[in-house]
Amino acid sequence: MADIALTSAPVVWTVANQIAGSVANGANGYVEFEASTVAYFHGGLTVLPSPQRAEVIDGEMTAIELPVNDPEVWNWKVTPHVGVNWPSFYVNVPEGGTDLSSAAVTPGIGPVRVLQGPQGGSVVGAEDQGDGTIRFVLDDGTRTDPMPITRGPAGPANRLAIGTVMKGEEPYASLVGEAPAQTLNLVLPKGDPGNPEDLVDATPEQRGLMAAQDKAHLDLTPTRAEVAESTARTLVETYSLESNFDAIRPRYITRPDIRVNNVMQSFGRTSNGHYYIAQAVSITDDLSISRCDAGGRIIDTSILTGGGHGASVGVEEQPDGVYIWVWWDANVDGTRNVLKRWKYVGGATVSSSDAETMPDFGSGMSGFRWVGLTINQHLDLIGINNRTQDGDNIELRRFSEYVAGTDNVLAKLPTLSLSTEGAFQSMVVTDDHCYVHRGDGSAGVNQPRMDQFSWASGEKVASKDLSGLAYLGGGSGKNEANGICQWYDAAGRLSLLVGIDTGASGANIHSIYSLAPADFQDDTGVGAALQRVFSPMNWVPVQMNPGFEPRSELDALQVAKDASGMVHLRGQMSNTGLEPLTSNTAFGVVPREFWPVAEVRWIGWVTGRASRPWGGWISASGVMTIQADSRNEDPGPVSHFTIIIQPWQAKA
Repeated sequence: MADIALTSAPVVWTVANQIAGSVANGANGYVEFEASTVAYFHGGLTVLPSPQRAEVIDGEMTAIELPVNDPEVWNWKVTPHVGVNWPSFYVNVPEGGTDLSSAAVTPGIGPVRVLQGPQGGSVVGAEDQGDGTIRFVLDDGTRTDPMPITRGPAGPANRLAIGTVMKGEEPYASLVGEAPAQTLNLVLPKGDPGNPEDLVDATPEQRGLMAAQDKAHLDLTPTRAEVAESTARTLVETYSLESNFDAIRPRYITRPDIRVNNVMQSFGRTSNGHYYIAQAVSITDDLSISRCDAGGRIIDTSILTGGGHGASVGVEEQPDGVYIWVWWDANVDGTRNVLKRWKYVGGATVSSSDAETMPDFGSGMSGFRWVGLTINQHLDLIGINNRTQDGDNIELRRFSEYVAGTDNVLAKLPTLSLSTEGAFQSMVVTDDHCYVHRGDGSAGVNQPRMDQFSWASGEKVASKDLSGLAYLGGGSGKNEANGICQWYDAAGRLSLLVGIDTGASGANIHSIYSLAPADFQDDTGVGAALQRVFSPMNWVPVQMNPGFEPRSELDALQVAKDASGMVHLRGQMSNTGLEPLTSNTAFGVVPREFWPVAEVRWIGWVTGRASRPWGGWISASGVMTIQADSRNEDPGPVSHFTIIIQPWQAKA
């Protein structure tokens, strides 16, 4: 059948999150659309509508064409995923289209399972024509044209087994499996007991009544619904990451736009697809937490003064916002080693006193101690790693109990030696397993990998080598495991999102990959990442000051905004006007609409001087300045250079 154009209309939506007072920012996430019927008629065609999804980026939902519905028969169920708990609602899609901001919410019609067409003739008999054809006799006395039939060889004898026999209001039978071995499942209603007066001296069984022991047995027999639920649960478990960890293969998701001079220590992800990524600022012992959308585009950043390393963070979602958990460890001698929780606010600078101190049930352990953690709100779990000089001590608790201050350990792994297991980076916990991400990129056990441990046995049951996942080769580049978090699809199945840092010191490349079943019902962010890659941007030239030049006309400095409003810069500079460089020198101005909200820094990668790059900044008024550095051996850039800079947020 050739493609058929259905009558459709556009659905649009503009939505924003109120941040504070009268200030609102465009929402990010996605919206799901699902028909309230499994089938409807379009002309002479039966159409089976499929679920649809539209991305929401910076407050604008990508316009989606949906089939026009008959409001008397069915409509569209709308489920927003834009960072708040928004129940599903129903709308109609007329021929003129629908704006969800003003669409009339209509009650759901359904569940509509079948739309019945006109009554046709029924087959009441068949006549073998003796020539390899057959004619069917209809209930109105007419006969069909002869139709050829082919008789195959006799099949094997069927072996029929009795499966479940359950009670029910209506009799029902089903065959499960393929011939010659099939199972017959039965649902039988209770029979008529007859007239007991006819059997005055009969036993209860002879009266047609059920013996007590038989009734007790029948009460234990599962219903059809219980069997169906058990079967569905078994199928989900059979094709899950938990039971098929060895067979799962990673796939690339995105590269977040976070600073390149620090590694991606750890991260978590919220239900709207936002990443919260921790990076240690080693010079100041501060900790940076950056929020990125599902495609990796940075939204905003918060700084934790003295927050320390940030090797693992926990992300907690509440109706009033997102809360970050971290082991505040700037002073590793124990004077400031404490578990903290605070509400994330983009652009904020947070001190230890601003954050809530959480229970620490390992404080009685002697000697050096460092704490790693992970939160799995989907299963109400929290994992805590109390690392000592002896190794990693990982424990499992209920998250709700931990928050309430209850020290109830559900399970614990044996102490894992650092010398034999390698560097702990982060972890994910479920009811049955603990997944530990290890490897700092050095030799042996410190190559990136993922270990699966069983809580029941305490043993490592599987291990997945991730050393070649994003490595660029060359023998001297970075290859470090950094960050892991869980992500569940609509069926409740688990996937793992893992981070790998490659590149080199000061020029890190951050990559996130997914470990998920092949039929996982969510793209875990691939769609958003691809949309980001292929979204066109309008590049605008930077105004050069007199006496300064780009490397060539093709290398002119240009800026552009992406779909999330982040500003990107490209191009190369010549050293004209910059050698010798005796003082900080302004050489260009960024157009006003691209001015950063605060000063941003850049690095100039100088040809032939990779070990001695030049640097500078772009001020909040858009002035591009190169910094004179007396520590650099050269009096100025000796040749052309490329400006390397992270995308920045433009002023409103």
